[in-house]
Amino acid sequence: MTVMRSKSAILTAFFLLAASFSPAWAMKLENLPLMAEFHLGLVSGLGTGLDFGAKAYLPLENLKLGLEIEQAIADYNYSANINSLRLGGTISLPLTPNLTLNGHFGTLGFQSSQDFVYQDASGANQNIVANTNYKGSYYGASLDYLIWGVTISPKYLMNMVTDKGPFSEFDLNLGKSF
Repeated sequence: MTVMRSKSAILTAFFLLAASFSPAWAMKLENLPLMAEFHLGLVSGLGTGLDFGAKAYLPLENLKLGLEIEQAIADYNYSANINSLRLGGTISLPLTPNLTLNGHFGTLGFQSSQDFVYQDASGANQNIVANTNYKGSYYGASLDYLIWGVTISPKYLMNMVTDKGPFSEFDLNLGKSF
């Protein structure tokens, strides 16, 4: 019953927001100098696997401010599949025409297919229970290097899972900006 209420509340909020925007708003948004970037990469943290994601930027002066979404699918010691989703923001500062420094921050959620124990960044053992939704936050930095129209981006993240401690993650992404 609560799932139905939750879905109906989300749909109601969506339609109220959609109704509050006039066509003039849409025309103004159309004229903004938005940029987008899509990437695919390798991830290692609570397992190893693949990630894919997208960013939408709004250039402001010498910075780019944006939103990002990233999905990662990893395997922990050949026994558990981990599916995680990150939603957050990003701030980018171009250092040279081909090199950009990025800051990342936001929320994360993940779920495992099997129980497993991992050691967090403080050295404490943490137990992950299968089919449980874990929530937390993340922050990190990446460096984008543009070569031949493709961005190579190593990224380091620190993930803080609520009641489960922090763990670090390293991603190596290949991306394309539009």
